[in-house]
Amino acid sequence: MENLIFSLNATVPVFFMMVLGMILKKVGWIHESFASQLNRFVFLVPLPVLLFQDIATVDFHKAWNFPFVAFCFVATLLSITIAAFISCTLTQKSIRAEFVQVTYRSSAALLGVA
Repeated sequence: MENLIFSLNATVPVFFMMVLGMILKKVGWIHESFASQLNRFVFLVPLPVLLFQDIATVDFHKAWNFPFVAFCFVATLLSITIAAFISCTLTQKSIRAEFVQVTYRSSAALLGVA
């Protein structure tokens, strides 16, 4: 139960910010050009600073968990492999690489920062 609460504490605020952004866009307070510029700013400035701060202050000897890292590696490799095999069933060859990339790409790294 602790893991569930920890996960919810990390993901729910991000989810609510996304909902708030959708509401503000529908109301007309945020326009597409502003959202695009703000998105670019967040990915170029505060996110790298936050990641640097987190990495600079962590004790890797205490934080390193090899079984978890190995699990993440195997799960990612497996999902990419499955996506690649599924993409072989697509009739349009031009979208196969795009399908594989979209299948395993996610915002898990961004959510993991939270």
